[in-house]
Amino acid sequence: MREKLRRMVFSNLGMGVALLVLAIFAAGSIKLMWSEYREHLSGRFKADASEQIKSIKNVILATSLGEIEIELEINSPIGRENFLKLALDGFYDGTRFHRLINDFMIQGGDPLSRDESRKSEWGHGGPGYTFPDEIDMNRKMTAGTVAFANSGPNTNGSQFFILTKDADWLNGQHTVLGKVVRGMEVAEIISKISAGVTGVPNQDIILRRITFK
Repeated sequence: MREKLRRMVFSNLGMGVALLVLAIFAAGSIKLMWSEYREHLSGRFKADASEQIKSIKNVILATSLGEIEIELEINSPIGRENFLKLALDGFYDGTRFHRLINDFMIQGGDPLSRDESRKSEWGHGGPGYTFPDEIDMNRKMTAGTVAFANSGPNTNGSQFFILTKDADWLNGQHTVLGKVVRGMEVAEIISKISAGVTGVPNQDIILRRITFK
């Protein structure tokens, strides 16, 4: 009887150990599988985002006064990628064109411009980082050119401007983002809106969203 009991105890103990080992192995396998799956998903999404950025040729700025379509500059890959990443994340949605110079240019892209209470700070906001210039000395800053605003060399962020008049004195000073191919009349209308001495317009001009082609 005692021997039988001893065998039963060791038999059950062995089965318990075996089950425990299997459970640990299964948990480890599941964790590994989940980790690998997450890495797979992460890689796929990154690849998809990268491919999406590569495939975008034009962007359409839907403003409160109409649409402006921009053909993106292929010779500014760093600027182009930064702009598109921000646009795809909705960074620009709901921002204002915060600076206007009559018959010269309109400027937007400042996230602070969403907040009316921070009007005195408009023009100083950005994405939290800067990226280097991509200057093409042969690129003329003509009407319809879209370029990144800066405060000196290699200080590009999210802000951009659209020229409504040729500006040769700006040649070689800004990273060009693209060229307006449709809706130039909208940019011209915006540039003629009355503004204060700092260029802040006297009415809201909202960049509602950006779509892609």
